[in-house]
Amino acid sequence: PALASIILDLNLGEGDLTLALCMWQFPLIAFGMAALLVCAISARLPFYRVAFPGTAFTASTSYSVYLSHKLTIHFVAKGCALPLDSGFAISAALVTIGVVGALLFFLVERPFLQLRHRSAPARAEALGHHLARHSAASASAITQRKTRMRDCEEPRPPSNPLP
Repeated sequence: PALASIILDLNLGEGDLTLALCMWQFPLIAFGMAALLVCAISARLPFYRVAFPGTAFTASTSYSVYLSHKLTIHFVAKGCALPLDSGFAISAALVTIGVVGALLFFLVERPFLQLRHRSAPARAEALGHHLARHSAASASAITQRKTRMRDCEEPRPPSNPLP
């Protein structure tokens, strides 16, 4: 159903794009993509057992592709003087988007992620201890409130367990 929904929706958009068509087409494509995701992460469905090569790389570079795709499409359309109405131009744009996204990931995003992982462990550990202490105190306060409500006691202001 997921692939059928995506294929059907893409075929709907073959003519002129109207507001009504977009109102139906985009949510149905999103539904098909969400259904594919459910198929991929559900252990009982067949896509879970299939390994798709390149999935981790695509997921890693997706943010870089997102940041650069509009500029890249503009470059292909204007800079290379290719109108985006032919299969060749669209293919060139897709390949260029992938290359620019990968370059942005390897030259900018990945080095800064590595720098963050080298400098952040001590801060992350300290924050983790603080959050654990705070959540334990919150859970204790909630339990005390529930006990007082159950026993119909007069509510008392909670004591502050944090220093």
